[in-house]
This record gives sequence, C-alpha cells and structure tokens, in this order.
Amino acid sequence: MDLVMEMCNTRSIHWCGISGRQLGKLSPAASLSLPLTVFSSEQGLQSISGLRLTDTFLKRTYEYDDIAQVCVVCPFMSNEC
Repeated sequence: MDLVMEMCNTRSIHWCGISGRQLGKLSPAASLSLPLTVFSSEQGLQSISGLRLTDTFLKRTYEYDDIAQVCVVCPFMSNEC
C-alpha cells in the first residue's frame, strides 16, 4: 500500500496537522504509528471522525468515522467558555 492521510474537520472537531500527508509504502502485515491531535470547538460528548486513508496504488479510499467518543469539558469555572 502507498498511503496518503487526509484529516477532514467536522462541525465541532478540528484536526491539527498537515492534511494530505504522504505516509509512504506499507508492506503487508506492517504497521505505522502516528500521533494525531484534534481539538473541539464545543463542549459535551463529541465523536472523533473525519480520517481518510487513500491507497494511491489501488486508488481506494478508506473512511474512518466515529473512531472514538470523548467528553469535552470547559477547564474554566465560568459558564462562558
């Protein structure tokens, strides 16, 4: 596989980093570990979505939505965050 990673923002979840990043060739049964960072513009239970991997050799895109759910809370004491 020759992979490209895209990070698509949603209404409340925003990916940090370079989208369209070339990950390079990945052999069968191999793995690749990448740190990914997101931030939320809304409080409450948020679904992490919007990750796309494209195999440029096969011209196939794999979409990963609802990867995880996180509860976002405001770190401040005020009601206005």
